[in-house]
Amino acid sequence: MISRYIRFVATPPFSFRFSKAEKLCLRTHTEWLLTQGQSVYKCSSFRLRAAWLPARPASPPKILLSVSKRLFRRAHERNRTKRVLREAYRLHKHALQEIAVPDGYYLALHIVWQGRRLPSWDKTRAGMALALEAVVQQAAALPRLPGLAQLPPAQQEP
Repeated sequence: MISRYIRFVATPPFSFRFSKAEKLCLRTHTEWLLTQGQSVYKCSSFRLRAAWLPARPASPPKILLSVSKRLFRRAHERNRTKRVLREAYRLHKHALQEIAVPDGYYLALHIVWQGRRLPSWDKTRAGMALALEAVVQQAAALPRLPGLAQLPPAQQEP
């Protein structure tokens, strides 16, 4: 019997998964991103802020998704909006691999939905591609905060 499902034999050099390591969870980093992060991309539907934050080991870019309760009163609408944003990011995050990550830092992104209507998949996906390309182009100018989390000095061998 021939299977109706096609399986990919070759795996791409990047993963399409959206793991826990890619979510921005630390309160201090979240607060700093909200106050000091630089706005990188704005459109009628969503806004993207970005900044470099200190990290001890090298880590992937981390994101924070926000949907205002003022725009969508019902939780299922906010959840659907976040799901669409998360999926659009997941499919286009490979564009961020082109960024040269400074030693001891990781890229933090804050995506805020500001449209008054529920997102359409096509427009959100196209907007996310443009937004991540803007991040790639402006990555060198993003602010860095060396004092947020003191990194230990590099150990030198005798």
